[in-house]
Amino acid sequence: MITSYVPEVFDQLNSFHTAKSQLKESKAFLHQLGTVICRHNLQQKVGLALLHKHFDLVPNERLVEQTAHHTISITPVCNPDDATIAPYLWKMATDSVGEHSWFPLEFQDTLEATPDSLNTAETLEANQAFLQEMAVKLQELNLEDVFGISILH
Repeated sequence: MITSYVPEVFDQLNSFHTAKSQLKESKAFLHQLGTVICRHNLQQKVGLALLHKHFDLVPNERLVEQTAHHTISITPVCNPDDATIAPYLWKMATDSVGEHSWFPLEFQDTLEATPDSLNTAETLEANQAFLQEMAVKLQELNLEDVFGISILH
């Protein structure tokens, strides 16, 4: 259900301006999505993320969270080593036969990530019941292009 990074998924994200408008229209559904998180007892580990992009990436770039001088930033990194990054934010998409997949969009440097954050990502990937229920709810509410899920870190 969780898959690898696909540049086209990032390319299709809405601009921040569009996403901000969609958020205003979608706030009424946040409680329903939060209920899914709570039903799986993940409220201390997982949150919702407003899906958007501020700029385009080239296919070999990924957004990687980096810390410098006690400041966190998300930076495009060219040809990152998959062994040194771990996803923390995913977008759900449904294929032509109705199968749900979760695509990573943003990553953490594993040397800077907390062990708890990395463990949460592994736990999330193994929690097929949560991923399926959240995918169905996002699709039911027509919010799969508005909200994704994110590790709280």
